[in-house]
Amino acid sequence: MYTALVLDSLIRGDFEKYGPRGTNEHAFTSLGDPPPEFLTGALAESWEVTPDRIVFHLRQGVDWYAVGKEHVMESREFIADDIIWSLLGEGSIEGVHGPMMTEHGGFVDNFYAEDKYTLVVETSRFDANWPLQFGLNSVIYPHEMGAAGAADWNNLVGTGPFVFKEIVQGSQVTFERNPTFWGTATINGVEYPIPFVDELIYPAIADESVRVAALRTAKIDVYFNMKVKYEETLAQTNPELMKKLVFPPDTAFIALTVHREPFSIKEVRQAMQVALDLEAINKALFLKGEFYPGPLMPDLKAHTPLDELPAETRLLFDYNPGLARQMLADAGYPEGFKVTAITGDPETLSLTMASSYWEAIGVELEIKVFEGAVIESMMGSLIEEGVGDFDVVEYGYTNHSPPFSLMPWYQTSPVPNWENASLYNNPYFNELFMEALETVDPAERDDMFKELNLIAIDDMAYICLGGGYWLNYWWPWAKNFYGERSTSLHSGKYVTAAIWLDPDLKAEMGY
Repeated sequence: MYTALVLDSLIRGDFEKYGPRGTNEHAFTSLGDPPPEFLTGALAESWEVTPDRIVFHLRQGVDWYAVGKEHVMESREFIADDIIWSLLGEGSIEGVHGPMMTEHGGFVDNFYAEDKYTLVVETSRFDANWPLQFGLNSVIYPHEMGAAGAADWNNLVGTGPFVFKEIVQGSQVTFERNPTFWGTATINGVEYPIPFVDELIYPAIADESVRVAALRTAKIDVYFNMKVKYEETLAQTNPELMKKLVFPPDTAFIALTVHREPFSIKEVRQAMQVALDLEAINKALFLKGEFYPGPLMPDLKAHTPLDELPAETRLLFDYNPGLARQMLADAGYPEGFKVTAITGDPETLSLTMASSYWEAIGVELEIKVFEGAVIESMMGSLIEEGVGDFDVVEYGYTNHSPPFSLMPWYQTSPVPNWENASLYNNPYFNELFMEALETVDPAERDDMFKELNLIAIDDMAYICLGGGYWLNYWWPWAKNFYGERSTSLHSGKYVTAAIWLDPDLKAEMGY
């Protein structure tokens, strides 16, 4: 997260044009990737995409700002070869970027620099997930930084809006303004260079109540992802605070492993959901949440709202324990059964509540709690070898655009995905997913993803519990901020760089 303040990506979400300060078509509050129609350039000013190549036209006159980092490198111009090294440099091919390559089941054949400011990516096919794979997700850094040791904060050199200053363990991380940053902000028709602030501080406050107190007393100017349980008291003590209610950026779900009975039978999986009061569980989990039929978020074109689902699928979302018992009986389990769940949360509310509901239809759930590393090992054995002595997994994910919301949890071909906690494997789904992924036309592609979403919902390998709202807070003196959180994967650097502070207003308000 913090390194992304220093390092740029190739593309980003256009929060100025499409966000709350523009057309308000997209909130830019999720840490996932923005839909492709809301993207604009970062280090790349423009690009062309065809089934056999992606051509990036890079921003000219951008420098690696290395003042104070002379032990790593001298400041120099950013060029196309820097991207190639970042994506395919030593150690990368078998790591983060290896899965992109055609030889590993991906779609990229080769990268090369046509000239200093043109990057060409040769592809074996079109892949709708390309923006996330290396446009939004990849941060670009110079080879000199890799040689000096990229893991060392003091070697951090980038083209992004901020420069790393210092880290005080247990206290704070401090950044300074990059005076050569390429970005600008347009306010009332006037274009300004950014960042506006000279210094950016992230205090390290482990205790949640202390963090909230820091906001109350104006020791923090902007607070992202505040729990809604503090909304009422903050309204009483600090009514002048600005806030934005953030649509659930994450989805909670319960995975039902389909590699063995009883959950290899679709009707049994469906009965498990019909036995749950999903709205009540969502409210208990999140206080202020929203339930929706997953896996795709309601703000995506491929999402189907609850009241537009096919009648036989819509029925699965009504709490009806009597119907659930009948469905189990029809599937060969009139007396119910016993299953085992694993979780890393000793106080798991979702599984505890589900267990209570399922008990009413004759299903006994044994909940086993393990350390995170043990859970990962068990999941690895299940996904890689199909071996696992458990039936239910408590899980969650950050919401993304359709390809990446569906791929980790449902798609298993041409390569398996380690997040596929249910071992879901539907050959038709896999085939249609790959067809959608390779479809260039956005409207046709969305129609396919819409069908895939409906298949996933009906197959019920995962019981979606919806998500919980968060709040972004800021003081009125934090100007040119509209509550946005992220413009690329897990990074809000461009939003942060556009914020400016009004010290006169702060003093006028008594702080």
